Amino acid sequence: MNRIRCILGVLGIWAGFFPLAQPVTDPVADLFSPPPPLPPGAADLPAVLRPPEPQAARPAPLPTNARATVFRPPFALRSGDRVLFLGDALLEAEAEYGYLETRLDTHYPISHFTFRNLSRSPHNRLRDADPRAAAADTHWMDALLEEARALSPSVVVLSYGTGAAGLGADCLPAFTNVYQRLLAGLRALHTNAPPRLVLLGPLSYEPGPGGALADVTNRNAIVQLFDEAAWQTALQFNAEYVELLRFTQGEVLGALRAAERGQPRPRLTQDGVRPTAHGLRRLSLALDRGLRWPGNIWRWGLMADGKWRDGGFGAVIRSHERRDDYVKVLFTEERLPTPPPPVELPRDEAYESYERVAFMQVRALKDGLYELRVDGQPVLTATHADWHRYQILQRGPSWDQAEALRRAIVEKNRLWEAWWTAQRDRPAEQRTDPDPHIAEREAHLLELKRPREHTYEIVRIGDAPPGTPDLSTVRSP
Repeated sequence: MNRIRCILGVLGIWAGFFPLAQPVTDPVADLFSPPPPLPPGAADLPAVLRPPEPQAARPAPLPTNARATVFRPPFALRSGDRVLFLGDALLEAEAEYGYLETRLDTHYPISHFTFRNLSRSPHNRLRDADPRAAAADTHWMDALLEEARALSPSVVVLSYGTGAAGLGADCLPAFTNVYQRLLAGLRALHTNAPPRLVLLGPLSYEPGPGGALADVTNRNAIVQLFDEAAWQTALQFNAEYVELLRFTQGEVLGALRAAERGQPRPRLTQDGVRPTAHGLRRLSLALDRGLRWPGNIWRWGLMADGKWRDGGFGAVIRSHERRDDYVKVLFTEERLPTPPPPVELPRDEAYESYERVAFMQVRALKDGLYELRVDGQPVLTATHADWHRYQILQRGPSWDQAEALRRAIVEKNRLWEAWWTAQRDRPAEQRTDPDPHIAEREAHLLELKRPREHTYEIVRIGDAPPGTPDLSTVRSP
C-alpha cells in the first residue's frame, strides 16, 4: 500500500509540474521569430522596448498544422552565391520592381551575391496559366534549363502555381507533374553541387471591384490544394517553402473590409496573378517569415537617467547625449530597412501583415514640442508625451538609401537583361563579354547596401499644444 501511495504521489507531482512549468506568453513574441540577433556589444549596451503592435484581423488559419512538425533553421545565403529568380508573373514583376532582391541582399550588408532573373525569358513557359500543355510536352523545359545552366546558379528562387490554381482543381495533376519535373531538372543542373531551392507558394485569389469576402474563401479552397501540393513537393526535394497563401488572403480580406468602410487600399495584383509594386513590397515582408528571418528594423529607448532600456536591438550605438530638452544619438543600423511603400498608405495599414517599423522612446523630456532631425533633416514632430510613450519611424535617410538601392537594382537588372537577350540563344563560345557597366553597377550595389552612421537629434522647438497629456497619465511600455 505504501508503494502504491508513493507512486501516486510521484504521479501527482509530475502531473502538477507541467502547468507550473508553462512559459509565460510574450504578447509580442510572434513579432520576432526567431528573435533578432544582438549586434556586437549590445549585451553590454542594453537598449529599448518592444511596444505592442496592433495586428490586422486575419481569417482563421488554413489547415496546415502538419507543417508545424517540420523544423528548419533560418535559410542562409552564402557569400558569393549566384541567385536565379525563375517563375511565373510574380517573379516577372520582381524583374521590374526589385523588392525581393533588395530584401535578400540587405540581409547580408557586407556579402556579395549575384542575382539574375530569367522569368521574362521567351523559353519560360511557367507564365502560362494552364500547365496541361507543358505536362504533355516532354521537352518543354529543355531550352529553359539550358539557359539556367549557363548562369550556374547556386540558389534558385522559384514561383509557380497562382495562375494554374485560378483554372480550378482539374489542373492540379498537371501542375504537380510540371513542378516536380522542373525541380528535378534544376537539381540536375550541376550534379556535384545542385542549387538550393527556395519555392514561393501561390497567392490568394484577389477579386475585382465589388468582390465579396465569401468569394475569396471559396476560391482559396482550390488554391489551398495547389499550395499543399507545392509544399509536399518542397519536402520531396528538401527545398525551402515560403507559404504566401495565408499572408495574401489576410491582405485581400482586409482590403475588402476597408473598402466597405470607404477606405480603399491599393491592390496586391494587377490581374489576380501579377503583383503590383505595392503587392511585391508586401510579399518581401512575407519572405521574412517564410525564411525565418527577423525584419530589418531597430529599436531603442532612452530613460530619464540617460541609461538605455533593456530589449533594444538592430543598431550599434556609438555615443549619445541627453539633456532635459535635447537628445543626440549616433548609431548605425545592422541592416537597411525595407524601402518605403510606393504609395501613401493609411496609418493603420502600417501595422498590418508583418510590416516592420522602427521604434524610438525617450522618457521624461521637458514639456514641449520636439522635432526629430536625422543628419539635420527634419523627419517628424511630436510632443514630450509622444516621446515618453514611443514613436514609430518609417521615413528618413536610411529608408531613402534603401529605396536608392532598390532603384539601382532595377537598373542593373535592365542592363543585364538587355545584354543577355542578345546572348541567350548563342553557343557559349560565341557569346560576348558582359557589358562592363553591369559590373560597375554591382560594385556600386555592394557599397549602397551597407548601412551608414546617422545622427538622430530630438530638439525642442516650442511649447506643447493645449491638451497634451501629463506624463503621469501616459501609458508607455
